[in-house]
Amino acid sequence: MSSNRKESQYTHGHHPAVIKVHALRTAEKDAHHLLKRLQPGMRLLDVGCGPGTITEGLARAVAPGLTIGIDPVTEILNEARQQDRTNSSPIYMPANTYQLPFNNNVFDVVHLHQVLQHLDEPTIALKEIKRVLKPGGIVSLRESDYGSMVAWPRLPLMERWLDLYHAVVKQNGADADAGRRIPAWLRASGFHNAELTGDSKLYTGTNAQFWGETWSERTLKSSFGQQAIQYNLSTPEEIKSISASWKKWSENEDACFAFVQVQAIATKE
Repeated sequence: MSSNRKESQYTHGHHPAVIKVHALRTAEKDAHHLLKRLQPGMRLLDVGCGPGTITEGLARAVAPGLTIGIDPVTEILNEARQQDRTNSSPIYMPANTYQLPFNNNVFDVVHLHQVLQHLDEPTIALKEIKRVLKPGGIVSLRESDYGSMVAWPRLPLMERWLDLYHAVVKQNGADADAGRRIPAWLRASGFHNAELTGDSKLYTGTNAQFWGETWSERTLKSSFGQQAIQYNLSTPEEIKSISASWKKWSENEDACFAFVQVQAIATKE
């Protein structure tokens, strides 16, 4: 196993406003590039499983195969264990991505959704993932690219939010523009011939209202805003103003927000 390395500071944290968004994720919407590859009986590891809403869908696809979801935060794993289940029964356990508590060559599939963007050494994590994959096993990645985020109307404080988000993530040692880095990270960790795809997220109408209200709350109350102040990148007054700007934006009937996400499937040779 890899050395006892701690994971990076998590930019988002686990405020209810953050979990509310994460809990809307499903395998059908957010791991569609992987679902077609899954077969009953596979062994699957979901790294950074959060509240488990994607994990549950993946588990149904490989049942009766084993599915394990890992996350470093015990409280969020307790939420995952409360998911409604049909024919799936994932195991949830705390674990460090840099030091997975599994033997070599155990899993057919390892899935990561929006995880690498929060790690200071994504290639080390991918090498550890490669270790626990069986020969011929696949790793599935999906990462947003914050540098692609665009909004209308373009309110100045929302532009400031994006700059500030990049600065906080950088202070945490990670990369908010992870989507574009996936090919290089896979190659550096020993995965070759990856199948890359991309799609976009688009928020308009009531979805834009939800997105804006959520980020208004997250900016003010989640770890992101707190870290921005702690790192002397912003002030409490500015954080309040950015939060208010998100709220104002969400109330505009023409509000539109979009960004790119990159997916990859790579095989362990």
